[in-house]
Amino acid sequence: MAKHTVPWSVIVPTVAGWRGLLGQTFPGLLKAAGRVGGEVVVVLDTPTLESSPRAPFDAVVVSTGGGRGYAGACNEGLRHARGSTLLFVNDDVFVEPDLLLRLEELWLSEPNAGAIIPDVWSQRLRRSEAGCFVSSRLGILDTRQEPLAGRTRVDYPCGASVAMQKSVLEQIGGWEELYAPGYWEDVDLGLTLRRTGLDVVAAPGLQVRHVHGTSFDALGHDRLRTLYERNRALCSLKHAAPRLLPVTALALFARGLKGLATDAGTARGTWSAFRAIGEVFGARRRLHIAGEWTGTGDG
Repeated sequence: MAKHTVPWSVIVPTVAGWRGLLGQTFPGLLKAAGRVGGEVVVVLDTPTLESSPRAPFDAVVVSTGGGRGYAGACNEGLRHARGSTLLFVNDDVFVEPDLLLRLEELWLSEPNAGAIIPDVWSQRLRRSEAGCFVSSRLGILDTRQEPLAGRTRVDYPCGASVAMQKSVLEQIGGWEELYAPGYWEDVDLGLTLRRTGLDVVAAPGLQVRHVHGTSFDALGHDRLRTLYERNRALCSLKHAAPRLLPVTALALFARGLKGLATDAGTARGTWSAFRAIGEVFGARRRLHIAGEWTGTGDG
């Protein structure tokens, strides 16, 4: 039987569940969804629903089975969502009640948008996280966050809060789970959307507040550094143009060797990425790589 559709699904991936900040952020998400006749889908990246306290609010609550990471939880939410438009939002993000109404209005003026992101204000960093740009040197990708300064086109969405049409996300195969538990899946999403000719649009006047939880902090600095560099290498290899792939692989190998003397996290992360090379080629086949990378940074 076909699922009854609603205009919006707000999808909230979480590990901590209601033990964390979700109990504080959820009422605002529920109110925003209610304004447009939508639903909220909470995705627990835990083995079972019993791994987290029962939801104190009206929501669809599902489990990934545990260990799938941010992208896997987003994909599980996609599978259960009834909305034709989706808002993926971290469990530590506070939103205003009119957020989805204003996103709807913006979408009417941005027909080529593959994703729209609010101006994500980081309470920890005391700045916006929405000005997301990518550069590439020898195929190795690097990211930077800059003030939007009136710009509305960015290279990738800040994963803390991003809206997409469900049909578009299904067309590109969902979020890439290669990067579990997290980091770089939002960069991957932006690059994939732009390969299809769609824009990633930022909304400077539409702010949400990112207070930052502690799920990743618990991994520790060394583990986070290794994970970040692993996923940088994976994303670089996945998105390298065919003629540039050998150059990118050699450049990453050299980066890993240099890391042995200067940055153990870079070395560990790079070698970990090369051990996953079979998964990278699987991801490249799904992507149907063609042509050059077209970021806004230096080539």
